[in-house]
Formats: sequence, C-alpha cells, structure tokens
Amino acid sequence: MKARNLSKLLAYVAIPIVTLAVAPYLIPQRRRNLFHGHQLAASDDRFVAVDGFNMRYQVKGDPGGMPLILLHGFASSIVTWYRNMDDLARGQRVYAIDLKGWGLTDKPTEGDYSMVAQAHHVRSFMRAMQIERAAIVGHSMGGAIAVHMAVEYPAATSGIVLIDPAGARGFPYLWIVSRLMDVPPVRRWASLIAQYTITNESLLSFGMPRAYYNPDNLTHEMKRALLQPYRTHGFIDALINLTRDTRHSRLNGRAAQVNCPALIIWGENDAVVPPADGQYFLNEIPDSKLIVLPKAGHLPHEERAADVNRLIREFVASL
Repeated sequence: MKARNLSKLLAYVAIPIVTLAVAPYLIPQRRRNLFHGHQLAASDDRFVAVDGFNMRYQVKGDPGGMPLILLHGFASSIVTWYRNMDDLARGQRVYAIDLKGWGLTDKPTEGDYSMVAQAHHVRSFMRAMQIERAAIVGHSMGGAIAVHMAVEYPAATSGIVLIDPAGARGFPYLWIVSRLMDVPPVRRWASLIAQYTITNESLLSFGMPRAYYNPDNLTHEMKRALLQPYRTHGFIDALINLTRDTRHSRLNGRAAQVNCPALIIWGENDAVVPPADGQYFLNEIPDSKLIVLPKAGHLPHEERAADVNRLIREFVASL
C-alpha cells in the first residue's frame, strides 16, 4: 500500500475517533433543578449515616421478633414494599432501605456499586440500627445482594427470602456496556445522553409495565414515586457507576455457599428474569424451597402481596 493511501486511511479512521473522543467535552452539561434526598422525603422517611453517605429507610412494627430487612431491585426503591410493610410488621420490626444510588439515599459520584459492596452497606446499616442478626428479603437485584449478605456475613443473616432474584445468569451485552463505562469519553457521552433524556417521563417509564402480569397494577402514583429519584443530585453518575459494576452482578457459584435457610418466590409470568432461573437457586442453595406464584410477573410482592406476606411470615417464624 502506498504511503499516500495509508495516510488517507489513517485519517479516515483517526478523525472520527478523535471527534467522538473530544466532542462530548465541548457539549455543555444540561442544568436542571435537582434536590437532595431529604428535600423529597415523606413524613415516615428516616436517614442514617452509613459508610460516609446518608441512607434513607423506613421502619415499622415492634422490636420483638426477628428483624426483617427489605431490599428493593434495580431502578426501584422503598416504594415497592407499600403492600408489604404493614402486614409484615405485625409482631416484628421491619426495615425497608433505599440502596446506595437509588431512591432518596445519597448517590456518591465515585465508589464501588457492586453487589458485594451493597451487601457491605446493608451490614453497616444493621450496625447503625444495632441489629445483630436479621432475615433479609431481596427482590431482583436485592435478591442477589441478599445472597452476598448470607455469604459475606453469615453470623448476621438468619435467613434469606429471594423474590425473583437476579444473578443466576450473565448478559453479554451488559458486560460489554459495563466495560465501555471505563472509557472516559464514553462515560461523558452516557452522562450527556442521560441529561438530555431524563426529563422525558414517557421514555423513562416505557418498560415499567413489562414487570407486571397485569400492567394496570402499575398505578400513576407508583410510576411517579419510581421516577422521583431521577430528580436527585448524583443520580446520573450513580447510574453510570451502577452500569459499570454490572460486570460483577452474576453470582458465579456464590449461591452454593449460602448456609442459612432460603425461601425462593417467583412470579410464574415474570418477563424480566426467567422463572426457569428459580431452579438454579433451588439447586445451588442447600437449604432452600421454591414457590412459584401464578398470575404474577416480576413483582409478585406487589401483585400477590397477601400470599407473599404470608409466605414470608411463615418462613421467618421457622427460623
């Protein structure tokens, strides 16, 4: 190949790459009216300092009985437990928390957002509440965190309830995207795109009905509550960091290291995490039981709340 032709080829390749690398730093950040978590808090919300950031939580019930800690899933918050807390609080103390980066909990710009790190923050929350031992209920991503809790902190975990848990399988496209988030210009592009689309409520809520067996169960109030954190400081950076750390979301055999009892609940019509994954957890966790609920999607604790509450109460009573 002649030198002139090689130079042209290099120019054709280099110019777009350089443009893509430099352009995002020339586009101004979009200014929005953002809030701190406590500014959007409800009357029953509380905050506690955990590992250098403020974690939002709610607590109900009497101190008697086994403490119960509820962990929400990806893109969710405390609000997902609105049909569970009051019922579960009968005769025991129930805590629901917003995980780091979600809900009204602080969203540090940097830091570890992996599932193991989230489990560490849950344990720190327990220390802050002076809870020595608790049963952990985790939905979806929260289920994977509950597994890590049981493995990392067995003395503090009396049992786990996994509701349509994530972590059984890896998704290649998520691994690729998570790696791309390590590249500064790509992170910058992701931040800019998020800034210019995050105010579009229709776009943000487009996939929400898919999580339900009956989409009518997604109320307008629930939709607005789930979108509320998008108006808080640090949400975009936290979302990018969460995306970056999805490469660590697969459990990779850790479920087999769980030594406490486990109850696995799955919605038969889950279109987000395949119900077939329930067999993985049943086979991996030595002391486990799987219950599949019909007419329920990815959120059986919302759609089949009475049944899920009863199953959780019976499980906790057996610990």
